[in-house]
Amino acid sequence: MRVTNSMISNRSQVHISNAKNKMLTAEEQYTTMKKIQRPSEDPTIASRSLKFRTTMAQLTQYVEKNVQDAMDWMDTTEGAMKKVSSTFTDMEGYFSQGANSYPESKERTAILTQLRQYATAILRIMQMRTTPDDICLPGIARTHRCCSRTPVIH
Repeated sequence: MRVTNSMISNRSQVHISNAKNKMLTAEEQYTTMKKIQRPSEDPTIASRSLKFRTTMAQLTQYVEKNVQDAMDWMDTTEGAMKKVSSTFTDMEGYFSQGANSYPESKERTAILTQLRQYATAILRIMQMRTTPDDICLPGIARTHRCCSRTPVIH
């Protein structure tokens, strides 16, 4: 087969045109910071990109909302537990007073009244919520009887 100058020239032009197109594509990717401009250019990369964006949106929600809600809930629970612990410490003195001495009827009634007030306070602390739709304690639904009625100590 005979190779002519026009054949060499045409093939050179095709190669130069292909290189120019590749260069333009690379430049466009560099300036836009995107691998593809249209989903039809590479469907696999387009589907991966959509999945990545969905995952990023979920992680963003998790970090911005869910973690903060959990931290708020933990702060509320920690505060409630500290109050309950403090109340139990206060109650301990009344227990010791009632057990170590022989109080008269009025003193026993006063001690019992004070202990009932502490018990009522503990139940109210257990019913604390960060929002109206919250649970009161871990594992206890808002409809549970500890959360749905006023505490009564007998």
